[in-house]
Amino acid sequence: MARAKHNDALKHSPIQRLVLPLVVLILLLGWIALLTRVDSERESAESAAITRAKDRATLLEQHVVKTLQVASLASLHLGDMHFGASAEHRKAQTNTRWIEDEAIGIAGFSGATVANATGQIVATAGGPAPRREDLAELKLDLVEGPDVTIGRPQPLGETDQQYVLVVRRIKTNGSVAGFVALSLRPEQFLNFPIRTRFEVTDLVSVINLDGVTLARREGDRFSSGENVRGRLVMREQQRNPNGTYKGPSSLDGHVRYFSHRRLEDFPIFVTAGVSYSAALVNAQRRAMIYFIIMTVLSGACLLTAWIIQREASYREKNSAELAGSRKRLQEAQRVAKIGDWEYDLSRNLVTWSDQLCEMYERSLEDDHLTLEDFAAYVHPDDISQFEKDFQILLGKADHHSYEFRVILPSGKILCRHINAIATTDEAGQIISLYGTDQDVTHLQLLRELENHVAHLDRQGAMSMMAGTLAHELNQPLTAASNYLTGSLRNAEKANEYQGKTVLPGMKLALDQIHDAAEIIRRVRRMVQVEDRETKIASLRACVSDAVALLQASGYSEAKEIQIKVDPDTPEALIAPIQLQQVLVNLLKNALEAVHNDVPAVSVRASCTDQKMLRIEVWDNGPGFPATASDVFSAFYSEKSSGTGLGLSISRTIIEYHSGKIYVGESGPGKTVIVILLPMAPPDAEAA
Repeated sequence: MARAKHNDALKHSPIQRLVLPLVVLILLLGWIALLTRVDSERESAESAAITRAKDRATLLEQHVVKTLQVASLASLHLGDMHFGASAEHRKAQTNTRWIEDEAIGIAGFSGATVANATGQIVATAGGPAPRREDLAELKLDLVEGPDVTIGRPQPLGETDQQYVLVVRRIKTNGSVAGFVALSLRPEQFLNFPIRTRFEVTDLVSVINLDGVTLARREGDRFSSGENVRGRLVMREQQRNPNGTYKGPSSLDGHVRYFSHRRLEDFPIFVTAGVSYSAALVNAQRRAMIYFIIMTVLSGACLLTAWIIQREASYREKNSAELAGSRKRLQEAQRVAKIGDWEYDLSRNLVTWSDQLCEMYERSLEDDHLTLEDFAAYVHPDDISQFEKDFQILLGKADHHSYEFRVILPSGKILCRHINAIATTDEAGQIISLYGTDQDVTHLQLLRELENHVAHLDRQGAMSMMAGTLAHELNQPLTAASNYLTGSLRNAEKANEYQGKTVLPGMKLALDQIHDAAEIIRRVRRMVQVEDRETKIASLRACVSDAVALLQASGYSEAKEIQIKVDPDTPEALIAPIQLQQVLVNLLKNALEAVHNDVPAVSVRASCTDQKMLRIEVWDNGPGFPATASDVFSAFYSEKSSGTGLGLSISRTIIEYHSGKIYVGESGPGKTVIVILLPMAPPDAEAA
């Protein structure tokens, strides 16, 4: 009888009858959310692997292009040495000459061979050098064909070491006078910097368009000469020369994400591959943990629901657990520092949740306020951007996020993150706004710290690289200067004819070497580690050094930059090397932006009334796009190859030194970036 009464109680208890369906529904939603999360993490892992492959392919492309450009310049140099003389001088070359040229060693090539139009070797240099038979295998054409030919890997001399030949046709007076062949080891194509660890399954390759591998690295293993003609890598290269795909490797069959980059001026392409299984291993492990936890949780929930329906005595206990869950949810909202709000346009009334009132130090009863009351909390420096974001939100019935700082009644300054969306009526008119307001002050501090760490990392890497290059190049330039000075003295003692024809050219060459040495000394001075107490910088010196760095980096148009900084301009209260980095970033962006008929870039400096220095970087490019809200935010970039960190690092540096950087004006034909820095004290000494 008791059991019958118990069943009747369960039968007539609608809440208990709904427990099991509700639990099943919640678990179903949980499994859907879990599957969505697992799929999202898998996609994120795949996206990270693809990005990693693209980044490596880009790095490899840049390194290979630089290597081949150096080979091309060295070939032109040797060709000019041996085919730029008079016809009588070339006829007199009956024996093979030994080339004494420091440029070959500096460029990093193993050997060099100079051959005339008939294939006869007229000069050699370095280690294993190409022979006439090696050049004949390339089937060089005197009339047609590319100016630069890249051969397949092959052994040279008596060793088994594989070398790649880079052969350039040398033309004089419109006809082919001969060839210059440079030999280099295949590993030199792959000596590019990779900050992340190179996994055992990672793969990079440099492949000729005829399907022969010039250089290949898998993990720590190097190889060359593999034939992949007709395989997947060549089919994908023909289909999309600069694309990305997933597939098995042509040699080991390992499935990877591959990214291709075809070189524009050379008949080769580079490819970088990241293992598909290695990229997903962490996501798969987490998915397994999620499934185990969810399975255990599902069993526990179903068992609990069944017990609730079977045992009426657990109702009070379940009520207590529900109350505890509510309390934990409220505590979670408090810990997350998030609240919600709603704005009624017709009444100009903003309604805040209790949590939001607490965060703004407002009483819970005072949860209704106008938009003007809300704006009164906004920091004065952010009110303009706050109004712009609000107008953007009113202009579209879509989701919009933005951040700003607020000043609480207690004087605290916090950073808020707003997620908002507009609601519309049947006619499509916006009638209200709804959103969440979260305290992200700690996240903002973390981002600033990450930006500062990234800046220090880049600064250290750049200083190390520039110092190494300056040190290594200084000695051969000094030796070349000594040799040329001695030759100049000997030539001055020769007859009058030689003095008129040889001396001018030798003096000009010596001047060029001195100019190069001066540039190196300048670079070494700019990358030297500064004293931590050094905080004073000369504006004119920093601008001049930044322009010199751009010229040394290949920006030949940097010499056209107009510098309008008076010599008596006061010094700035900032470390010189950091101001140089900011100026290099801004000037490089300006040079890349101007592409009209009359490009113009200038740097100007002046003093303000608040003892601040005002630096302006002008250009006549198209300006920033109208949709750009904060061009100084991290990862913002309008360039396909950009990282989006240059302007963010610049802002971090300037604000760290109590300055400010912003867009003074932006539009077609005139873009101005303004930097405000405090002046150095009059008795301070510049660095």
